[in-house]
Parts: sequence; structure tokens; C-alpha cells
Amino acid sequence: SYLDEYCYKFNRRYFESIFDRAIIAVVASNWKIKVQNIR
Repeated sequence: SYLDEYCYKFNRRYFESIFDRAIIAVVASNWKIKVQNIR
């Protein structure tokens, strides 16, 4: 139905943004650790 399709699209967009943010957070935290170790 229309509602199912709407929920599917909303959830997919929402989870993709969470996944992207998680990757960015991991990379940023690893980068900070490496910079601290270099100094």
C-alpha cells in the first residue's frame, strides 16, 4: 500500500544517513587518535 511504501522509503533514507554518520564518526575518531600518537 501507499503507507508501506512511504515507510520503506523513509526508513531506508534514515538508516542510510545513520550509516554514513557512523562511518564519519569512526574515521574522525581514528584520525584524532593517529594525530595524538604522532605528536
